Amino acid sequence: MNETNLALMYKGMGFNDAQVKKIVMDSAKGFIANTDFFENDNAEYFSQILFGNLQRALVFCLSKNYKNTLMWSHYASKHTGICIGFNQSKLLTSLNLYHAGVVDYSGKPYDVICGLGEDELHPAKSICFMKSPDWSYEEEFRLLHAKLAKTDSESIGFKYTPDSIETIYFGLSSTEEQRNEVMNRLKGKGYKYYIMGTHPRHLSYDLEVASEVFEHI
Repeated sequence: MNETNLALMYKGMGFNDAQVKKIVMDSAKGFIANTDFFENDNAEYFSQILFGNLQRALVFCLSKNYKNTLMWSHYASKHTGICIGFNQSKLLTSLNLYHAGVVDYSGKPYDVICGLGEDELHPAKSICFMKSPDWSYEEEFRLLHAKLAKTDSESIGFKYTPDSIETIYFGLSSTEEQRNEVMNRLKGKGYKYYIMGTHPRHLSYDLEVASEVFEHI
């Protein structure tokens, strides 16, 4: 668990990690059980304990579906960009991660009381894996870095090994010039290259890998 200022204070008093966690969780449960809890300053302390580092969390967002038309439209400059296909095992082992998993689109708000001390993740981290059902089409898989950004407005890039990448998919509206530029920049990496397209006889709106395939270069 990443430390908040309050957790650091307890550590400075000689408590170990397990003791600090128990103090924080027991205190939070006790506060919430009090009907007057949300009418005094305790609520602010509780929020700091659980969610003080949430804005500095580093999240790497991926999708399990490289054929998703909306994803290509929203995140790849209207089908002119690229989609990177990763080897999941190599990607996960090359990064310093706190947690990795699929996003929960159930639409149920996080239950703080039930989650305290019972969930695998710190409550603030669990929220990083929850989204509205409206976003379920993204089929998102998220990686949560073990480190935090220094400030709320500053980010840190995820650095993975080159062999974590297996495939590059070019958008159906990408130009030959754009494709050649990407392949030249990545020459010698051994990646596979594909161009996305629609059904050859236009019998479906679904995207699929077009017949043109580039070998390893």
